[in-house]
Amino acid sequence: MGQTFTASGNPNLNAFGSGSGSGGTVTVQSTQAGNNITVGTTSPDIRVNVSGGPNGAAGTVNLSAGGNLVVNTVNLLSTTGNNQKGATLNFNSGLGGAGITQIIGSLDVSGNGTGDGGTINLSTNSGTAFTVSGGPNGVTGTLKANSGATGGDGGTINIKNSGTGGITVTNAAAVSVAPLANGAGGTLILDAAAGATPGVVSLAGGTYDASALGGNNNGGIVTVKGSQTIGTGAGPVTILADASGTGNGGTVQLIATAAGSTATIGNSAGQFILDARGGSVGSASGNGGTVEARQGGNLTVTNPTLLDSAALGTNGNGGTYILEAGSAGLGNLSIAGSLNAQGGGAGGAGTGKGGVVQLTSNSATTFLVNGGPTTNGIDGTVGASGGATSGAGGSVSIINRNTGGITYQCWRCHSGSTDKRQWWHHNP
Repeated sequence: MGQTFTASGNPNLNAFGSGSGSGGTVTVQSTQAGNNITVGTTSPDIRVNVSGGPNGAAGTVNLSAGGNLVVNTVNLLSTTGNNQKGATLNFNSGLGGAGITQIIGSLDVSGNGTGDGGTINLSTNSGTAFTVSGGPNGVTGTLKANSGATGGDGGTINIKNSGTGGITVTNAAAVSVAPLANGAGGTLILDAAAGATPGVVSLAGGTYDASALGGNNNGGIVTVKGSQTIGTGAGPVTILADASGTGNGGTVQLIATAAGSTATIGNSAGQFILDARGGSVGSASGNGGTVEARQGGNLTVTNPTLLDSAALGTNGNGGTYILEAGSAGLGNLSIAGSLNAQGGGAGGAGTGKGGVVQLTSNSATTFLVNGGPTTNGIDGTVGASGGATSGAGGSVSIINRNTGGITYQCWRCHSGSTDKRQWWHHNP
């Protein structure tokens, strides 16, 4: 490690294990602007091997360049042994200023047998989009951090662009953090808002899945964050972090920070479906997860069933719904239907605490509750009751940060009421 890094020839940096031994750690770091690091086959490239032995876990590779980082994956060995967790790969560029992270080929840190998926952390500081499956800044192939074939939890993929270029995924199937047999969901983070000026996150239509599988396992985490969050292609972008068995739902976040940024929860091209459901149909327990959608401008929900953090079993706490429009300026929140964070499992008949509903807009238009179709409001009811058998009530918070105020109709009453700023309701 140092301000600059220079290799002589084409050295092998080996920290591989043997027998039941695990792979070790290889760290190369430079901080000077323009100082590049390349994993390849010619001088002054390096070659890296942190493979575990036949029964040992793969190790860790830390590569950080002051300028550009280029990794030819055929010269990076990180195989893991029988029933072991996958490798950890931390690749960063632009520590001294601008820099791209270019992965030529695919990265696969999946577990072996019953092993958990490993971790891929990719960071860049570029005005060019980090592109998955294409582009000079990004990975030309795929990224996988799945579990082993017979068990284990999904792994972690974390992509960050601190520059203005944002992140683009051209094929939803090119990123995977799935458990393949019996395990908890993995973690997928796409963060283009890490720098002073956030960039756009563009996702191809398809499914981004951090759900659990088999047994009784918790859902994972999916976070998408940028100046704008855009879906492309012929179908919607589906983001899942569901539980399995009696597990708890995970967390799904869709966050855009720029003034005027918009998103629609719906089933059409360019729209989003967000699910973090707990338990499973007929399960005895399993709490709902968290679904969070925030936009700098307008946020529209065309069908609340496509925004789901409910408990699916016969018992379980209600989920959490956090919806915000106008986080960076004016914005209307429009929800076509009712939204219920009821506890007690499917239908609310069992045991479980009510969940949380937080609705926020920033509008000179009145936020209307249960008053029919509206540009700012929810045209049905809002609830967070406890289960019918037992369970404390949850909470509902409705805020309009602007002058439009809030009007709600028939909330356990027979006439409308008006509040100029905030309405908060706690179910008894």
